[in-house]
Amino acid sequence: MSTRALSIRLCAAAAASAAILPAYAADIPSRLPPPPPPSFVALQQGGFYIGTRQAISFADPTKFTSGAGATTFETRYDAGRQMGLIAGYSFAPMFGLVSPRVELEGSFGNPGVAKHSVRQGGVDISPGKTDSFGELRSYTGLVNGFLNFNLGQVAAARGMPWLARLSPFVGAGIGVSQVTLRRQGIS
Repeated sequence: MSTRALSIRLCAAAAASAAILPAYAADIPSRLPPPPPPSFVALQQGGFYIGTRQAISFADPTKFTSGAGATTFETRYDAGRQMGLIAGYSFAPMFGLVSPRVELEGSFGNPGVAKHSVRQGGVDISPGKTDSFGELRSYTGLVNGFLNFNLGQVAAARGMPWLARLSPFVGAGIGVSQVTLRRQGIS
């Protein structure tokens, strides 16, 4: 009998006996427990960032009267989309708990016209079932400032890891907006 035939028979015998023998807990490889969490919390350092903002805008109705004051024109708008780009800088944490941020934001919005109405002497003289059309365009520039509160150290000290996932902040901003009424009318 050749060595090759003998090794094939031994492998087949080992496979058959392995299928018959029961498995014990000691035969199953054990998994090590996960390592303990670090005893420190790494704070985010400052740096530049860019981003985008998407929002729904709700424009207030526009209203004006004719020169004689007898006729009033009012326009109501649909909800519109506001899209913006931001660029900012986040400073390193101060006192371990607060990180200031400053950013510039530019945005564009264009809600469409929902309905035009015309009133003369307080009576609505708008045509019955007409289609109103047009849009309101807005270009906005803002300078925003924020204070981010780093809860990582508090979470580590109190043993509440879920708290480190929260990122509360307060902020304020100032800006300008240019609003243009475009191609408004009734068909």
